[in-house]
This record gives sequence, structure tokens and C-alpha cells, in this order.
Amino acid sequence: MKKIELLAPAGTKEAFYAAVNNGADAVYIGGKNFGARAYAQNFTNEEICELITYAHVRGVKVYVTINTIVFDSEWDELTSFLDFLYQTDVDALIVQDLGVMEYISKHYPSFTIHASTQVNVHSVNQAKTLQYFNVKRIVLAREVNLPLAKSIKDQTNLEIEVFAHGALCICYSGNCLMSSFIGKRSGNRGKCAQACRLPYKLGNNPSEKHYLSTKDLITLEYLDKIIESGIDSLKIEGRMKSPEYVAITTNIYRQAIDSFYDGKSFDINQAILELQTAFNRQFTKGYLLDENNYSITNIESPNHQGILIGQVIGSKGEYLKIKLTYPLNTGDSIRIVGKESFGFTITKMKDLSFQDIKSASKECFILSNHIVNNGALVYLTKSIKQTLHTEETIKSNYKKIACFGKVSLQDNKLKLEITDGKNTVCVLSKGNVEKAERANITNERIFEQINKLGNTPYYFKNLTIDLPFAVFLPIKEINELRRQAIEELSYLRSKWNIRKPKIASPSIKPINVLPIEYSLKAKVTTEEQLQAVIEIGFQEIYVSNLELIHKYQKQYPKIKFVYYYDRIAQESFDESIPYVSSNIGLLNDKTLASSIYLNVVNSYAVYYLLTKGVKIVGLSLEMSKEEIINLINNFKNRYGFIPNLELNCYGYQEMMIMRHDLLGKNNINGNQSYLIDRKDYTFPVLKIKNVTKILNSKRLHLIDYLDEIKQLGIRSCYLDFTIEDYKETKEIAKMYYEKYYQKIDHSLSLRNSTYGHYRDGVL
Repeated sequence: MKKIELLAPAGTKEAFYAAVNNGADAVYIGGKNFGARAYAQNFTNEEICELITYAHVRGVKVYVTINTIVFDSEWDELTSFLDFLYQTDVDALIVQDLGVMEYISKHYPSFTIHASTQVNVHSVNQAKTLQYFNVKRIVLAREVNLPLAKSIKDQTNLEIEVFAHGALCICYSGNCLMSSFIGKRSGNRGKCAQACRLPYKLGNNPSEKHYLSTKDLITLEYLDKIIESGIDSLKIEGRMKSPEYVAITTNIYRQAIDSFYDGKSFDINQAILELQTAFNRQFTKGYLLDENNYSITNIESPNHQGILIGQVIGSKGEYLKIKLTYPLNTGDSIRIVGKESFGFTITKMKDLSFQDIKSASKECFILSNHIVNNGALVYLTKSIKQTLHTEETIKSNYKKIACFGKVSLQDNKLKLEITDGKNTVCVLSKGNVEKAERANITNERIFEQINKLGNTPYYFKNLTIDLPFAVFLPIKEINELRRQAIEELSYLRSKWNIRKPKIASPSIKPINVLPIEYSLKAKVTTEEQLQAVIEIGFQEIYVSNLELIHKYQKQYPKIKFVYYYDRIAQESFDESIPYVSSNIGLLNDKTLASSIYLNVVNSYAVYYLLTKGVKIVGLSLEMSKEEIINLINNFKNRYGFIPNLELNCYGYQEMMIMRHDLLGKNNINGNQSYLIDRKDYTFPVLKIKNVTKILNSKRLHLIDYLDEIKQLGIRSCYLDFTIEDYKETKEIAKMYYEKYYQKIDHSLSLRNSTYGHYRDGVL
């Protein structure tokens, strides 16, 4: 059985060393741009080279993230970075953007692509589609369970990677626009402000809770099931986490994996305790292991919980008396939860005789500047012993590399030959060796000097000194001989990948796309909305309810009804009806349009979708006017024509789409409610089939820019009706219809409206 890969995160050098030296098989990192963790420290090009060498010498792979959406205006910077990575020994790229995949697969034939979880792969057909880009591995959506993961694995030739531990997103990855529309910080650009961790009111409940804050994922107890399913890689989340966190989680999962394969026992309870101490928002086994809907979120707190170790039972002056169920040490950090909650690091402890102590396991006094009620709970949030132990693991090599060495004479020079079983180096001394007469260097002394491998990752399993006589050679030359040999061996060990030359101008597959007439469409959710837009005169209508299409098709044969396919759904429906799809597994020559939720922001992504048979490409809601102009110009210059593009011009856009049943967990009756944030903005919440959607508090309203949008070359605009009633739908539809087709201006102003990102773009 091929051993499952343990993949660890690193946002800093220290975290990288922590991952490698605690047993990671691979580490994923980001450069200064194009990574989904823009606020991590990340790495310069020079640092990336340094880290790849460090890892490869120790038998560890390195993956680099390019898992954001990329605009045409950034393409020169992107290609420069890709050129650099292609010349280094990086083992794979983790990619989100379909256009970036298209570009890499055509220009860099030797690059290994891993499809990021941001691609939101949750079906077999999606996985198969990605094979077009020569994708080798898919990081599955966190909502995929183990049987489906196994099915995807069995029905493709792709490697499958799943998240095993760490923070979860409440929204399907790559589908969250909450941070983007609230504060322009786009999650698809790596700048998520984590709006899901903020407090909200839900419905008529006046109390604020963290309704969208997920617990942290832990799969430690189920590793046997995951490994036996054939999963290829276990991923730890945490490029924003500390080196200590990376070290602890990597080390524990390393031990657990090795114990499984070796058939040895593993103290899982102690391991979970250590993981809880390192960081937890409470734990969940996640959707991978079919977690109950009610156990996904922790609505009380989005912060590190620590572990419960005791309670306050009294006080003495500035000291609190604590009854413990777990050892406590000076230097530990704790959080006390009573009428008020606060945390601090313990600087002084006393026993019951009020004598200074460094640790306690039953009862003690701790110095505190707070008045606390008896019965308040005490949580350990950081263990000084755990920290000190972790710091040691970061500095030391996880696994030493066995080498065989031989020292002999060749052409009057001292020769050192070292092999690791695969790579062999031979180094000769610079100076000639002289037969010692008075001052001699014994074989034992040469053995001692050559064997001084210090902090290198090597050790000699066998070192032979084969000299016919005692020699005279300065000690510094012997040391230099060893240093040079180890350096050359490390160089050989660091080179893993042989690249084919970059293809500067790959052949372009011709595509024949007929231009469509400029048109305004309506997208509806309810029957009364459908009736309203029909009455206004719309001739092409997107409908998200297939039953409504069947009901109205015969009655209105001249109207083109288009099924707006669910973003997260099973892949079966009536193919005789044209459709719009957000699912890359359903893109073919029967597809009328690709959805705006496919995150299309560049000309390469547009080209790819057209080659799949899509007639009209929906542009992302995160595109500005300037980026649209760049996309159109670059597409025309490269392919010779302007593609059919579509833009959403009105509606309450979907900020989140999630598997979590928010309303059901919180006992909200019905399929509709709302969240209210700290600034009193109201976000509609809809439960539709098997998903929950959160809509923007403001509706997109671009009526003032309809003429300009036409002039840009956008041939299709549509209005998106979701929560509007019949009267409001008809009023808004009429206003837009007359403006678009008859250039009649209306003075109707809409409450809670926004221009979205059309004018200013995203960060």
C-alpha cells in the first residue's frame, strides 16, 4: 500500500522548518502574490529557492500556491513568477483560476498542477473535466464526504487530497463574496476579512452570536478510514498559524500515520489534548466524515478555546486560588471564564503555604490583577512545556539520512567518497598528502573529523578509512574536504524535477462562436416573479425552478426559457432545455452560458469556456469596468474577435452558499430569515433544497451604466430576482427594460443599492 502523504502549511520560514523537521512529506507555501493567504508573511523568490533545497535534501516536496483569481492586468507579473518557478525545482502548483490553469497547461508542459479547493470540486464530472488541464491532483471541497471522495478517486486517474485538520470555511470554497462586498477584501484574492467569524443577530433573536463561525476540523480518530479509502494526501490547514502550531499538528499526525502503517499503538486521547492546547475553536470531524449539521459551528466564540483544567475556588490578596484537574506551570497562558472572561500568562505561583513554586497539579495560588467570582472556569490556552519542546523539534532534523563514506588515497591526494545509496560524490583534497614523519594524522583523527556532520541532515552508517600509512595534512583541509562533499551531495539530492522547455507560443485551437444580439434578460426564482417579467415583455428568462419552465413553456412558445442550474447540485436534468451552469462538470456544447459564479476574470478563462462549447461567458461580480476593458482587449488581440460576455446588472447577489443548515440548527422555522451585522446591515438568508444562501444586504443596481456596459462590448445583461415580490419585480423589470431597449430614464431610486465592484474593483 502506498503511504498517504502528510502535507503541512508554512507561512514563515520558521513554520516551514517546523513542518519539515516534524515529519511532513510535503509543505505548501506561497509567494508574495497570487496566494490565498495574502496576510501570511509568505516568501520571496530567493527564499522559495532556499526552502526547496532545504526540503528536497531531506526528502520533502514543496508545493507553491497560485490559488487566487488573476486579472489580465496582472498577467505579466504572473508569467514572470511562473517562469521563475519553472526554473526552480518546485514540485507542484496549487491553482484556482481556470484561466491560469489554461495558460500553465499550454505554456509549461512539465508543471504539475493541483486543483485548489477553491475550484470547489464536489463531483466526479468536475474532476474529470479538470483532466483537460493535465491536473494531477484535486484538493476536494471540504463538503465532500469520504464515500464520494473514494468514488472520485476510483473513477479518475487523479490523486485526491483532503483537509485533515485546521480551520474550516462555512461557505463552499471559491464561492464566498462576503468579505469582498462588505469591505472590498476578496477571499478569491487571498484577502478575506473573515466576516464569518463576526457576531450577528439571527431573525428576531436580539442576542448576537457567531452563527457562521465553524469549529476546527480534526480527523485524527478516523485516519484508518481515510487511509483505507485510498486518499493520497492529508492536508493540514494553517499558513497563518504559528511555527509551534505547525510543529505540533504535523508531529502528531505524523505519529498517527506511522502508527497505522506499523501496526503500533497510539495514544489518541493525549494527542487530542495536545492539539486542543495548541489551538481549537472546539473540534468537528467535518463533512468528510459526515458530521451532524448541528456540530459544525461554535456560535458562542470564534477564538481559541484551550482545554479546561480547573476552576477558581477562592482568593488571597492579588492571588486567585485554583483547583486543578491538569498540571499548571509558570509561563503557561490561561483564560478564565466567569461573569467576565480574560486571559493572561502566569508569572507567579504559590503553594497552599504561600511559598513560591514553578508548577502545581492539584491546588495553587496564581497572581492575577482581576477580581474573579468563585466557580469561574480556568482554561489552559498555551503550555510552556509544549512550546519549549516544540522549539527543539523545529531546530532538529526529523529524520537523519544514512550515508556510507570511504577515505582513501588517489594521485597523492586524500579522496572522500560519500553515497546515500542513490547519489555518489567523490572529492579530492586540494593539497597533496605527505607521508608523516614527525607530526602525523592518525586514521582515528581523520575518522573523527570526517564524522563531524553537526547540524547537517546526514550521518555515517559506515565510514571506512583506507590509508596505507599515516599522513600529514592540515586539519582545515580535512574539514574542507568533508564540507565540500556534503555540499555536493546536498546539491544532487535537491534536484528532483527535469523540466521540458517552456512553450512560448503554443498553438491556438480555433473556435467558432457566433455573436449574439445585445439583450437584457431576467433571472427569476418564484412564479410571481416569472409572471411579472413575462408581462413586461422579456423574451429570454433564466429560471432556477425546472417545474416552472415545464409549466410555462407551452403557454409562451416564443419566450426562451433557460434553466439556471443550481450551483451545488446533482448532475442530472432535462438536457433538452438550454441551461446556465456554475458547474465545470456540466460545460459542453449544450451549455448556453456559464454562470457569473465561476469566477471568470481573465481572457484565458473566457477562451477555455468557449472551447468547451459555452456560447455566453458570465463575468465575475468582482470585475471592475477597467478589468473588463483589459479582458476584452486582450481577448480580441489574441483570438481575433470579441466574445459573448454577460454581466449581472441588478439583484441581491449570493454572498455565501453553504451546506450548513443555519436556520435548522438555530430553530428558525421556514426557509427564509436574515442576519444583522454590527452595523445593522441586514443579510437575507434562504434555505433552498440542500443548501443555505446568504444574500448581500444591498442590491446591485447598475441602471445608470447600461449604455456604457453595451459600449464596452458586453452583449448580455441580466436582472437577478430572488426575494422581490410581484409588484417590486415588475416595477424594477419595467424600469430596466425601458432603459435598455428604449433609453427611457426613470427616477425610481432603490433602497439599499450598490454599484458593487463595477466602478472600483476589489483589493
